Amino acid sequence: MRWKRPETARRAYIRLLSERAGIQESAAPEDRDSALYSELIDAGYLRGVPFRDEAKGGMTTGVTVTEITLKGRLFLQQLKSEERRQSFLGRLKKVGLLIGGYLLGIFSPALTDLVKALLHLKP
Repeated sequence: MRWKRPETARRAYIRLLSERAGIQESAAPEDRDSALYSELIDAGYLRGVPFRDEAKGGMTTGVTVTEITLKGRLFLQQLKSEERRQSFLGRLKKVGLLIGGYLLGIFSPALTDLVKALLHLKP
């Protein structure tokens, strides 16, 4: 018999939010976009009016977006920055810089001798 860890409040939150996110992800694209727009409006990233259907439990059925707020622009910048950092090219650059710095540290004595020889400097 396997020992099961007790469910903490954090794990319960993760489980409940994951279930809701899964339901939202499987919704039709237009329904999903309406729900996401509504969340962005509620969070203050966009200005607009979400239309909710009380018969469907307050589910967003449509939305009118007027403009993006300053908070929304900063959030957009943050999301783009995170995407760049997590991309394959972003990770490759980070690893390349580390390896390049390490190799430069190893070969720096030889590089100084090479520069002196190229510039005809006497040691």
